[in-house]
Amino acid sequence: VKADDKKIVDIITFCNDPRYLDLSDPNTSNFRLWLSQIVTLKCLYIGSQGNEQLSLTQEEVAWLYDKKQQNVIDWLKKRDSGERKERIFELVLVLGRRSSKTMLTSIICAYEVYKLLMAGGGDPYKYYDIPYDKELAVLNVATSKEQAGRLFADIKARIRNAPFFRGRIAG
Repeated sequence: VKADDKKIVDIITFCNDPRYLDLSDPNTSNFRLWLSQIVTLKCLYIGSQGNEQLSLTQEEVAWLYDKKQQNVIDWLKKRDSGERKERIFELVLVLGRRSSKTMLTSIICAYEVYKLLMAGGGDPYKYYDIPYDKELAVLNVATSKEQAGRLFADIKARIRNAPFFRGRIAG
């Protein structure tokens, strides 16, 4: 295992790199992250472990201004000036039907599972002091069984198709 493989990669690398979700390769994925999704993911993870160097491009900042996302713009300005360093820990996605909320959430869940598996140099049981015979699980909650099932299917697809998870996740 290379030293680089022990460091947590940033969320955008996780999405695009062939070792992880590989969403940017048209040969392996017919899905591309939209600019809005990239901005959302970056704002959620900016400054967190593995994402310390993550920043928004000029195009992404311009998108925030164009969409009148003043709260996020103010937070970024204060963060960039050093006035505030807190992270965003909660997202409220006020989006319409078929706006890719499930896809975005499945990416976030897959990334959180990845980070969990990277904890403690690859031994989350030891890192979190959990007995080895205990199951580590991802729970999702939705307003209906059907919605929870769709999200579970998307999370399963993200993890099943990502090379990183091969040999690390039970059936």
